[in-house]
Amino acid sequence: MAREQLPRALAAGALVVDNSSAFRHDPSVPLVIPEVNPDSLRPRPRLVANPNCVTIIALLALAPIARVFGLESVVASTYQAVSGVGERGLAALASELAGRPGGEAFAAPILGNLIPQIGALVEGGDSEEERKLATESRKILGLPGLEVVCSSVRVPVRRAHTITLVAELGRDFDLAEPREVLAGQAELRLIGDEEAARDLNPLAAEGGDEVLVGRLRRPGRARLALVAIGDQLRRGAALNALRIARLLLADDAPSTDPARGA
Repeated sequence: MAREQLPRALAAGALVVDNSSAFRHDPSVPLVIPEVNPDSLRPRPRLVANPNCVTIIALLALAPIARVFGLESVVASTYQAVSGVGERGLAALASELAGRPGGEAFAAPILGNLIPQIGALVEGGDSEEERKLATESRKILGLPGLEVVCSSVRVPVRRAHTITLVAELGRDFDLAEPREVLAGQAELRLIGDEEAARDLNPLAAEGGDEVLVGRLRRPGRARLALVAIGDQLRRGAALNALRIARLLLADDAPSTDPARGA
């Protein structure tokens, strides 16, 4: 649908923020998280791709760390809410909670269950969702050689995605250092170890604009483990697109690169 409709909007002179995956891997189309790579919006493009929800949530936590310490590799496990497949996912969970069949939103019942595959399998055995995190992270961070291993699981949660991350950094650190970095990010809420069992969970993140981050650990030299949780609809989609649009409209300088408007 996006590949069919967007050229018409661009031909009519519109600025477009596309929330589909159609143009995310096109090298001429910026893939943007405003808090991470805002310079990709200059010169102003006419088409900008909004990243996958998991990518947005994960990189809001990882990018500040990468800027300070460097980033060599990432191992991620994602526990993704039913809202990731839209209204039919929410309806399926609600139906099963009411004791009725959930329909065809998922390959198996979701209530009381986990489904360790999101999207079709691609070359190499990854699912489409797992591949998105890897390829989009490399593009947004400007790290084409970044090693990313991801396992994605659909869980019976309404709205917020939970991501566990183990990052190999460019140098070793004292755990107080990444805590200080993350505590200084306006889009994050750092949850202390004492509060994590109560406050670091999908229900606490649902309906909010912040990404909750906690459970910071140093499992080895130059390795940082953490948990990031964000509302899939608000933080992982709508708010990011809105902030891209605001930056585009605030910048009056037209694009001078025709390829960036294609």
